Amino acid sequence: MKKREERLILGKGQYADDLEFFNMAHLVFVGSPHAHARIVSINTEKALAFPGVITVITGKEVAAHTRPLPVQANFTSKGWTWRLAEVYAIPADKVRWHGEPVAAVVAESEETARQAADLVEVEYEILPLAGDLPSAEQVETLIRGRRSVRRFSSEPVAGETIQRLLRTAAHAPTGRNNLGVLFTVVEDPSTMKQLREETLAGIREAVVRS
Repeated sequence: MKKREERLILGKGQYADDLEFFNMAHLVFVGSPHAHARIVSINTEKALAFPGVITVITGKEVAAHTRPLPVQANFTSKGWTWRLAEVYAIPADKVRWHGEPVAAVVAESEETARQAADLVEVEYEILPLAGDLPSAEQVETLIRGRRSVRRFSSEPVAGETIQRLLRTAAHAPTGRNNLGVLFTVVEDPSTMKQLREETLAGIREAVVRS
């Protein structure tokens, strides 16, 4: 075993989140719950008034003080074309993928930033998805080809399709192909939301205890 691997296995690895500096601020993003929507308005008053919050950054501030990211893709075309696209770190007009940041809360502590992020009020106008959701065959190709899958459907999925995806999950990237993959199937969307929230809460509690 290499020294580097031994350090990581023993939990002694250091990452960006482990760094601490004097007078350090913490940032938490507010993500979009929609995959494609126009940003109608963002109200940051409650978040700014929360004790310990330093500032709240939205797409308007980012557009005013920064330049577009060097993304070499034209998202308006059906194919993959290479040209510079107007994409900012935080969008001011609309979101184009689920979880895309629409605001960033800067605070004196991470917990304060998380609590204040929940106070940011965003009004969206949901837009239709560009193109159709991927079929079972396309999802299989994406997973086998080590691609990210960022679209989902809230409608029920046929049982035979789920079984096929479960078989395909063995090919999902895990660092090494011989490692196991945990693939959970939930039929009810509300149960899935509850499972996600409880899982995240458990992870946060484990991090605090460690």
